[in-house]
Amino acid sequence: METEKRIEYFDIAKGIAILLVIMGHTVKSRLINHFIFSFHMPIFFLISGYFFRKKTPEICIKQNIKRLIIPYIFTCLGVIFFNILFAILEGQTGTIPKSTLRYFFASLYGSGNDQNNPFFIPQIGAIWFLLAMFIALIIFNSIVDLKYYMVIVSVLAYIGYKTSQFLWLPFSVQSALVALVFIALGYESNKNNLLEKKISVWWLGGIFVIWLIAFIYGGQLYLVRCYFGNGLFDIVGSLCGSYIILKFSMLLEKVTYVNSLMKFLGKNTLPILCFHLIELNTFPWWTIQEIFAKNGYTHYGVFILLLKYIWMIFALLIVHKLSILRKLFAIK
Repeated sequence: METEKRIEYFDIAKGIAILLVIMGHTVKSRLINHFIFSFHMPIFFLISGYFFRKKTPEICIKQNIKRLIIPYIFTCLGVIFFNILFAILEGQTGTIPKSTLRYFFASLYGSGNDQNNPFFIPQIGAIWFLLAMFIALIIFNSIVDLKYYMVIVSVLAYIGYKTSQFLWLPFSVQSALVALVFIALGYESNKNNLLEKKISVWWLGGIFVIWLIAFIYGGQLYLVRCYFGNGLFDIVGSLCGSYIILKFSMLLEKVTYVNSLMKFLGKNTLPILCFHLIELNTFPWWTIQEIFAKNGYTHYGVFILLLKYIWMIFALLIVHKLSILRKLFAIK
């Protein structure tokens, strides 16, 4: 029974995080973005580490190709397809060859942000996460049984961080190396039952205050490009934020309707991320912004966010209806 509860609140936390991912890509608010970026990517790696189980190298690679790389390829193809479709609908067929080549190269390189070293690298966007998770899990699986594996994790993370400052490698390798820290800490928290242990209100309050400071005066943890504006404090802040979100998710288990919705979203974070990336890269949101601007409305972010959430639900309905997509995203 304890295992079921643990799965439930982790699903709720993932549901919260994926909603914030979409919000962070939509709402242009400094404070909101600092809040979201203070923990939203680390928590996914922490949760993955929490549920990590050692496998043979062959099984580990095979399972993660199916779980992460195939959805990545599907999403890249979806971006290319919808880019061509919207170009045709807008009567801009002349842009198709150049934009298609750009997205094809971006898909092959797998960078979450535009980069300029060793040359200009166009971003593929949010699904850099899938490549980074794949590489990080393969590496972690190969070193987790070593006596001083945490030392190795620290060294690899430092190498990833330092090399990202002058050279950006394909497949978000450096992000994967830094993410090893969060996977390892998630793994260790499971081994030591850290989340199940009760702590005093004072300790919980202290953890919350550290997170509060981190996102008000920091909020600059960009794992996508290995940037930590406040150094190690951003990492500490992300750990505190993730802990608070997980504890909050435990409370949401008791709220029936919220519990059901967030669990559903948490179990479907992969298709949500993939379809979000497709609309983020291809949908002409600027046309909606122009309509608002012409009518004197400048605060259109909330409306567009609502549309994106509606698209998210619509995409999930399609995924759950089509057996080929259920299989692609490993939905039972």
